[in-house]
Amino acid sequence: MRKYMLAAVAVVGIAGSAQAVTIPAGTASFAFLFNPTVTLGATTGSYSGTGSIFTTSATGGYTGATGLGTSNGSFTFSNTAGTTLATSLPLFINFGNYAFSVSSIETIAYSSLNAGADNAISLYLLGTTIANGFTATASSVTLQLNNTGGSAFSIGATLANPPSLSVPEPATWAMLVGGFGMMGAAMRSSRRKVSLRFS
Repeated sequence: MRKYMLAAVAVVGIAGSAQAVTIPAGTASFAFLFNPTVTLGATTGSYSGTGSIFTTSATGGYTGATGLGTSNGSFTFSNTAGTTLATSLPLFINFGNYAFSVSSIETIAYSSLNAGADNAISLYLLGTTIANGFTATASSVTLQLNNTGGSAFSIGATLANPPSLSVPEPATWAMLVGGFGMMGAAMRSSRRKVSLRFS
């Protein structure tokens, strides 16, 4: 009887450890194929956006999870770099088999040359990523918002697991966001019907 009890405990222990498997370390980068609504106030700003995203690259535990996904949510961020605001934003990013939820938002950098244009905002979103077969895994998203000359805000993001605070230089972000914009335009134009006429 004792043997059976020990065997049962071992099976339960193995099952428990299998359920405690976290998502392997990796990164995923996204182009947001929509323009979020960003409002800048005296001490805080707000973000609201819903639409499609495109996974431009994925490594490690996220390898193979490229293609279209979605992002949906609204949150508030500080206008002061180094300030963290607690928040709850479930399933902010969904791609492949993965979903990222936010628990806090830190302002990394905030630059506003004037009230309506030339704004560059870097945000660090700390939270967890979930996926089928894995437990919730601590991760982070570095979010970059830009608008220039009164144009709508463009946005790009990188998910890191484990959390990382590695932020690309502003010039690098400018090139990335420009590439994201061209990608979005190309995807929209590819949806147009093409008629062929044979003589």
